[in-house]
Amino acid sequence: MTIKREFTEPEVSIIVLLNVLLKNKKRIAVFVVSCLVLSFIYSSFIPKQYRTVSVYIPEISGETSFGGSLGGLANLAGIDLGGSDNQRIDPQLYPKILSGTNFLSKSLKEEFSLGEDGVTITLGEYLIDGVNSTPMEKLFGLFSSKPKLYLTDKEYNTQGLNVLSVTPTEQSLINSLRKKISASLDKKTGTITITSEFQNKHLAVQVADYARSYLSEFVTEYQLGKHLRRLDFLNSRIIDVEKRFSEVQIELAQFKDKNIGSLTNVALVELQNIESRYSLQMEILSTLEKQKEETKLQIDENRPTLTVLEPIVFPTKKSYPSKLKILILTFLVSLILVSMYYMVKDLYFKFYA
Repeated sequence: MTIKREFTEPEVSIIVLLNVLLKNKKRIAVFVVSCLVLSFIYSSFIPKQYRTVSVYIPEISGETSFGGSLGGLANLAGIDLGGSDNQRIDPQLYPKILSGTNFLSKSLKEEFSLGEDGVTITLGEYLIDGVNSTPMEKLFGLFSSKPKLYLTDKEYNTQGLNVLSVTPTEQSLINSLRKKISASLDKKTGTITITSEFQNKHLAVQVADYARSYLSEFVTEYQLGKHLRRLDFLNSRIIDVEKRFSEVQIELAQFKDKNIGSLTNVALVELQNIESRYSLQMEILSTLEKQKEETKLQIDENRPTLTVLEPIVFPTKKSYPSKLKILILTFLVSLILVSMYYMVKDLYFKFYA
């Protein structure tokens, strides 16, 4: 006679699980408290970060034409006025400008003050030296050598190429800086937010202002570059015309001094020629001066601006780390892990061992 045995999976109820947890509550409590203590000690060694956030509204004036009644006279000076052809940068590209290698590599070489004592340091030296490193970082730093900025790395030959030469150390610093300086665009409101976060409060504020200044200058140069170059051209032309006008003016005065009284026919023709050249140079000079003022006015009217919506505020509280968040996360994770461990352990030995 054979006896058939049926194997059934054990049913685990919530009460059974609770009993397992209550049975091991002291061990669970010891483990969780230990994790909290270690987490608190660890969070104390994390470098403090200070963040400043500023918000701007990009404003671009409307376009105006450069032509007008002076167009005909300007041709005498060899100037092609043309119409208004200002280039525009889509504000959606603003964040990419501040995350680009051009801006970040240039920022590494900029000097900033670290406090009221007036000590200045380049941003690259600050990042590579770890000015505000924690005691633990300084301890381990005694046994490691620091790379030398711009000197120890191999520089690649890029002569003849339109390439930005960046050493491996610089590239590493750029990647680190990209996490500390950021910009974002709110597509609904059209506002630009610039964020700067560093261990040094003074540095965070100065870098944020430098990023705003760089963005403003970059957009201005891109959108008004052609008109700014035209203004430089007008200034150079005015200098040349003033020189020729002065020469003709002196020539006319000297001719009149030599021919006082009645003029011969030949002298009269020569006088007319000199006066004609004098009038032409005066007309060209007057046209250039008027065009210069019109160009300056056009530049002022079309100059893009970043209107401050939320100014840069000196940070008084650290933004990272948040010990409370770290402790809460540590408590939850440690409690779940240790509870799962004892539940699996007790239930396995109870039903299968």
